[in-house]
Amino acid sequence: MAERTAETTGHPMSRNETAERTVSTACPLDCWDACSILATVEKGELISLKGNPVNSVTGKGLCSKGLAHMARRDHPERLRRPLVRRTDGQGFKEVTWEEALDLVAEKLEVIRREGPTTAVLHCTHAGSVGILKKLESRFFSAYGGVTTSVGSLCEGAGHQAQSYDFGSAISHEISDVVNAKVVLIWGRNPAETGIHAMPFLKEAKANGAEMVVIDPRGSATTKALSAWQVSRGRGRMAPWRWLWPMC
Repeated sequence: MAERTAETTGHPMSRNETAERTVSTACPLDCWDACSILATVEKGELISLKGNPVNSVTGKGLCSKGLAHMARRDHPERLRRPLVRRTDGQGFKEVTWEEALDLVAEKLEVIRREGPTTAVLHCTHAGSVGILKKLESRFFSAYGGVTTSVGSLCEGAGHQAQSYDFGSAISHEISDVVNAKVVLIWGRNPAETGIHAMPFLKEAKANGAEMVVIDPRGSATTKALSAWQVSRGRGRMAPWRWLWPMC
């Protein structure tokens, strides 16, 4: 996780520190929420994580994956040093960060000298949407231009689906749902897979919005919103009840 602090001049997670303090950081996972996080650090050890209330969308709480950062950080099988494939093909060997960076630099220099630089493949579209993600693109642009991946792990499918349904992939901020009269949740379970939407959905319900869930099973979302759930076998025609007045 990327940390920043103005309290010390050393590493923000220095083990030489004794006082407990809070570090403002962000979740590094491949997720558009890019949650703002307050990490509590004591004696250089991470002791707790919570949402940063300065962010009106993600500050109310972290998802289970975000909270699992602590367990992942201390897991015995976590990779803590770079691994390089052995020349004899017998697995990998551990090297220092300096050795790994030198190896990468040497390979890139050979390719740039002998060309073409498009022999380098830059796979992107993963990880958080933080500004640091722009550094890799800037680096490879300065390097001379490389081959890049097209599309993404999942975003492309979502954008295409929205384009088929609505003509474009443009949508409102989730906070605008509080002004809705009808909320149609189709094949989703935000109570478990999109928790930052739930406070706004609950506010919409409190404002009088009709909540409708199209899902073949009962879910935490249906229960949390006391939503009207489409019966099995009737899901094909039921949406027209709410879409017809909009036509």
